[in-house]
Amino acid sequence: MNPVSRRRDTRIAVRLASPTARLAAERVIADASYVVVPDLAHADAVVVDDESVATNVPIRVLVVSAVPAWCERARRAVLAGRCAAAITDADLTLVPAAVTAGRAGLATLARPLLALAATVPVLAERQVGVLSALAAGASLPVVAARLEVSTATVKRELASLYEEIGVTTRVELVLAARRLGILDEQGQVTEAGAMP
Repeated sequence: MNPVSRRRDTRIAVRLASPTARLAAERVIADASYVVVPDLAHADAVVVDDESVATNVPIRVLVVSAVPAWCERARRAVLAGRCAAAITDADLTLVPAAVTAGRAGLATLARPLLALAATVPVLAERQVGVLSALAAGASLPVVAARLEVSTATVKRELASLYEEIGVTTRVELVLAARRLGILDEQGQVTEAGAMP
């Protein structure tokens, strides 16, 4: 079987939020002799920009914006086996190669994505306590009482957390900590967020 006919056997659905990105990806896929299909039910693979797309079709390629937090999320999705490849939205020409690698069982991370992936900060024990309490909705005085420190100490730790994670509000802090895998969905600190 020649490579082109094998490619024609692969049907790929594209689910990208941006119409421009969707059309560009479909064009690249068609130019590489793959078949673009409109629905997920008939797809062998799907190109998405959000790994939470509910489908039983294997996510072969996860496309993310070239933002460090999203690149880190995509890197983790590949490492966890939730998708076969991750690329940035500027690398749509890599979709066919990523799908081919995924079919062969190879995990693929584009170099630009790796360069942009954020490193997950390792938090000190007190920072972990502050973050966990904030995720549970505690006020600063309540956090201080739980940790048996002053409110000023909690404020310093909070400022440090803002700087390390790159946010400016408590809500952003908790959401970013969840995106980075420091907190789970229940607000509990994960192994990735705890200091070794």
